[in-house]
Amino acid sequence: MACDDREKPFGWTWLANAVRPVLAEMDVAQALAFNLLLRECKDLMPPSVVDALQPWFDKAQSKLKQEGHAKASRWPQKIAIRPQGPPLLAAKTLRSTMDTVSDALFSERQIKADYRSAQSLGYRPVRLHPLGLVRTGLITYLVATFGDFSDPRLLALHRLKSVKLLDQETVTPRGFDLNEYLVQDRLNFGSGKQIQLSLRMFTAAAAHLQDTPLSKDQTIQPDKDDRRKVLVSATVGESPRLVWWLLGFGKQVEVLEPESVRRSIDNTCRY
Repeated sequence: MACDDREKPFGWTWLANAVRPVLAEMDVAQALAFNLLLRECKDLMPPSVVDALQPWFDKAQSKLKQEGHAKASRWPQKIAIRPQGPPLLAAKTLRSTMDTVSDALFSERQIKADYRSAQSLGYRPVRLHPLGLVRTGLITYLVATFGDFSDPRLLALHRLKSVKLLDQETVTPRGFDLNEYLVQDRLNFGSGKQIQLSLRMFTAAAAHLQDTPLSKDQTIQPDKDDRRKVLVSATVGESPRLVWWLLGFGKQVEVLEPESVRRSIDNTCRY
């Protein structure tokens, strides 16, 4: 190990390529868990955490390759995660960007970077207070505040470049909680305003909502005026993505309420 004695308390780190001991014995279930963690979450963990866990990842790989665990070693190959919809390619994020942002979140420090919004062709310099990472499958978003502002925003990580870690500590808005922030439907890029959505849908088009409801208070009732259809009601966040989702059903869905969503769909269909 190497000692960093530039300031107290002294810091200790493993030398490059050092063999790190794994004290506890690992069973097959634990090996499978570490294997899946590495495969699905490596890009979301700070590099220092990945490095610290590397002995356990190596141990997991070794455990699964041992004689007698052939079936267990093939188990990860039988688990796949795919997004719904067309097989789009994931947005490409620079490894240096992910590493620096992960370090900033772990050490709770600010970053400076060049950022390009979805509506802009050029980059502008920004100073950010990283608050969390959200992975949607194809795109990873950074939740952060800009400069001296306190309102959290979502930034697509692949639109950041030249990211530098600063010495200043992150200032977290009072009461901020990442899960609560996401509950407000922020990933749909709306205002977070909750609305009561009422739809008339063909029964076949609404079938998947039985298994994956729009909300906890969702209801689906037969349409007394048309046996081919059902009436769907749910509390959802008002957003452009909601409109895009509804447009995907074409004539299989009719928006009854609210009027604002009806207008959005009508205006879109005119073009």
